[in-house]
Amino acid sequence: MTQISKKLLNSDAFHELFESFDWLIINLKNRDEVFECFKDLLTKHERVIIAKRIAILFLLSKGFTIEAISFHLKVSCATVIRLKRLMDDDTVGYNIIIKKLNAMQTSKRTNEKLKSIVSFFDALITAKTNMHSRAKLMHGA
Repeated sequence: MTQISKKLLNSDAFHELFESFDWLIINLKNRDEVFECFKDLLTKHERVIIAKRIAILFLLSKGFTIEAISFHLKVSCATVIRLKRLMDDDTVGYNIIIKKLNAMQTSKRTNEKLKSIVSFFDALITAKTNMHSRAKLMHGA
């Protein structure tokens, strides 16, 4: 589990840390730089947490149910509900993420890839719950 020190920073140091972090993010030039930096900065667990949060936001924006998202992404309903509430509260950062994902979805270059992701999640959610149906889904039959 990710932990943070209980020793508090003074507000100037805290502000400086976040300014440096923001500057780094803004100045990454391409996908490779982003990948390498976050691969080294974040643990695998932290990257999974972030990826799941992004997936939750995307799936909520596409109308998937809380229960379906929870089941298929292996997160608690409480996590999905918390993100849904933040989305519903018009949280700026989450809305930017959703807008970017939707823009990516509509771009010609990535449209088919995202359609297949949505179709996969849709099929996963609507598939029968027996092992035979899941096996057929996973093997593309």
